[in-house]
Amino acid sequence: MGQNHSSLKGYVSADGIPEISYAKVHLYLIEDSSIVARTLTDEQGEFWFKALAADNYQLKISFPGFLPFVSGVVSLGADEHLDSLNIELVKEAEFLDKIDITARRKTIILKADRTIFNISGTIHDNGLNSLELLKKAPGVVVNSREEISLAGLPNVQVQVNGKQVPLSGSDLAAFLKTIPSSEVEKIELINNPSASYDASGSGGIINIILKKNKLHGSKTILNLGYSKARAPWYNGGVNSYIRNKKLSLFGSYNINSGTNLSEGSSLRIQDAFSISQENEIQSNWDTHSFRTGLDIFLNEKSSLGFQFRKFNTRYEREENSDAPIFGSSLERIDSILISTFRNQGRRSNLTANLNFRSRFSRDHSFSIDADFGSLLNPNFSQQPNTYLNANRSRSLSEFNFESEKETAIDLWVLRSDMELNFGKSKIQTGVKETYSKTTNSFDFFNVNPFRVLDFQRSQDFEYRELISALYADFQHSSEKVNVQAGVRAEYTQLEGVLQAIQNSGPDTFKRSYLDLFPSAGISVNLNDKNSFQLNYSRRINRPSYTHLNPFLNQLDELSFEEGNPSLLPEYSNRFQLTHGLNYQIFTSISYSHTRNKIVRVRESKGISSTIFRYKNLAEQFNLSISTSMNFQLASWWNMYNNFMFYHLRNRADFGTGKIVNDQVSSFYVYSQQSISLPANFNFELYGWYNSPALSGANMRASSVWSLDAGISKKLLNERAKLNLTISDIFFTNRWQSQGVFDNIEIYSQGSWDSRRINLYFSLALGKTSVGELKLKDGLKAEGNRIDLEQEGKKW
Repeated sequence: MGQNHSSLKGYVSADGIPEISYAKVHLYLIEDSSIVARTLTDEQGEFWFKALAADNYQLKISFPGFLPFVSGVVSLGADEHLDSLNIELVKEAEFLDKIDITARRKTIILKADRTIFNISGTIHDNGLNSLELLKKAPGVVVNSREEISLAGLPNVQVQVNGKQVPLSGSDLAAFLKTIPSSEVEKIELINNPSASYDASGSGGIINIILKKNKLHGSKTILNLGYSKARAPWYNGGVNSYIRNKKLSLFGSYNINSGTNLSEGSSLRIQDAFSISQENEIQSNWDTHSFRTGLDIFLNEKSSLGFQFRKFNTRYEREENSDAPIFGSSLERIDSILISTFRNQGRRSNLTANLNFRSRFSRDHSFSIDADFGSLLNPNFSQQPNTYLNANRSRSLSEFNFESEKETAIDLWVLRSDMELNFGKSKIQTGVKETYSKTTNSFDFFNVNPFRVLDFQRSQDFEYRELISALYADFQHSSEKVNVQAGVRAEYTQLEGVLQAIQNSGPDTFKRSYLDLFPSAGISVNLNDKNSFQLNYSRRINRPSYTHLNPFLNQLDELSFEEGNPSLLPEYSNRFQLTHGLNYQIFTSISYSHTRNKIVRVRESKGISSTIFRYKNLAEQFNLSISTSMNFQLASWWNMYNNFMFYHLRNRADFGTGKIVNDQVSSFYVYSQQSISLPANFNFELYGWYNSPALSGANMRASSVWSLDAGISKKLLNERAKLNLTISDIFFTNRWQSQGVFDNIEIYSQGSWDSRRINLYFSLALGKTSVGELKLKDGLKAEGNRIDLEQEGKKW
């Protein structure tokens, strides 16, 4: 027997199913039929046996609903690497007319370090946008301000295809709404990223992976959707893929338009002043998005790729407010404030990527990426404010204002990564440079009755940030123990320049700091059923330009917002212990401590007004226990359940009346049932419940829950699919919150058009295949096909 320097790597699929996840793969030695190794295919349908001796082997692969695959003799020479075994399983005859086998792809896949939410091929794969998808992902909560949290922690880093989206708040939400679910392959929810990931995102990482064609041939998918609540939404698009041995080309064009209606109410008690406010909001949007990409396979070892994405959104928002104002007693109305806030604008965003990939030896690979992105968001706002007497018979006063804003963001990224494999060990290392520039102009006008520029409130703000990163990560795998350890160094340089019209010179602040972000993990497989994993990671959340921008922004007649250039980045340390049972049940205990937590608080501004400011909490503590379970109860029924309990505590001292020392124990439940029915029907029922929780610094949010259901039907020889879903069946996705800070009591509640009926249709045209049938000497397929043609048998 030769030295252990050979390897065997393959890909398992089936007719109409591009990847078979969690199929059992056994490798036997021909000489004595002993088992050399065993594994499961990953979510991409891949398996990989490393450090094999030169010898003769046999593969056996099994998956429910398919005939077992048994290969002939697979001969491995010394230092030989079979890297492209394409194996296609065949359905059992008894299943062909009874069940939709494609529904066997699990919607939720659990791993010790992440949860994978599969979109492609499920009932979610058409008619939604990516922000709506996140609302349905386990452990993800999107609040009323469209802020995203993961496992109870905010400040989540959102990525698309592994690349960070440099947006936050409403800009991030608007961007996610431009990505239709028909383009999304899956979503990865990563709680403890390794050093190879950017250190930003103290709440973890959400990685949205878009579709790319993996099979040879061509395919075009047409999508149409209609959604109705009180107001309708419309969407449609076309996605095309072409691939052969030399190149892979894809492109898509999607449109999305609609109207959203929402309402809210609040009661603010501030010293001897109180205001009760009712709001009705209507938002309209019209979005066009385009995406294309090309991968050129230069040779057996290298590829060159290009990707481009562009979207344009035009939006309008109108908020009508009716606010009775009280004096010292809530029994007597002093006056009534009537206002209508109108905002309209557009968002234009483009991103481009040029990449090179190379496997320069049998065990080593190298990649380089160059990215550019830009966002332009000009918008115009106007707000007339009228004060009436208590019985609304007479106008007391009127104050009107308008504003013109424009935000422009440019981003340049250059990244290079290298992976070196040494038997059972692997080293990853890389460098990254990220430069961003944000310019924000703001002109404020008083219209009483003539339109006059307010020089005191009009100003420009420019923010520049350069992050230089270097990382190294080591991994070692054995039959029982896997070890990972790495460190990432990031040097941050930032500069903000505020130029007010009334001042002669700019107000500038600069900051630079160097940080190290270690990560480590160890996993132990005790036996075939039990595994343990311990992880640690240190993360950062840097203030965004909206957090730092110091100019005063008037939200309405009595509310303002102001950034804080003195904000510090927040740092978190997180430990997590996970037990896995039979690859189906994962139970985790996690503890995190965050220093300088960035929060948005409301403070007094005079007698009757308030102002939102961004501040650093002293610290935040989070202890959580979660259990995730994925069961296939029958060949036609898959169930996923997730339960999480967490205890959150915030601490800070901002002065008299501004002490934060709040804590709350909360729990979150998510359940999903996927059922395959005869005649190519598929049914899904999914819902979640979030108990009362702590929001922001010290606001208490009430419980909220939702239940959704949907059914899909495959048509036209499985080339077409029709989805009918109902979101928030019982209209329970409403929010309530209350809190006290700086002698201000706030009670608020609201809802939106969350109960919707959705109808979507998709049609696939074209033909794809896993490749040509080519058999190695002595290899017998017996009804299955195995392609041992190698794209570089020896590097």
